Amino acid sequence: MAKRRPSLERFFHHYGALEESDESDAQPYAGVREALRRLHDAQIRIAVVTNKHHRFASALLQRLNLMQWVGAVVGGDTCERRKPDPQPLLFACQALGLSPSQVLMVGDSINDVTAARAAGIPVVCVPYGYNEAGIRARWPATR
Repeated sequence: MAKRRPSLERFFHHYGALEESDESDAQPYAGVREALRRLHDAQIRIAVVTNKHHRFASALLQRLNLMQWVGAVVGGDTCERRKPDPQPLLFACQALGLSPSQVLMVGDSINDVTAARAAGIPVVCVPYGYNEAGIRARWPATR
């Protein structure tokens, strides 16, 4: 494994300190906590697949009291490749013991759509989040 550069290590140190501090204003979007609880109560297994490093994603889910409903967290450093490559989604399926045909990807970016389609996973997108403008421009909503 390649050794990380000192500047990258310094970035991770400061990023982690900010994420773990009370100064971070990250909050779940409206309805997310209730949706996760209801899905969990219905025995639907949930994974979080993000390009954020695993340690930061897990810490954020813990801090927001969302981890209790999540069965697997796949970070950008969990697999060899990141989204939009399908590898992290397929890894999440394996971690949950499900096949791609048994899952639904809920995403908020073009990377999510691209990864899900490449993995053979149906995908829906929320109208908010990381890359809302890109999603709406490329795939306008239909009713």
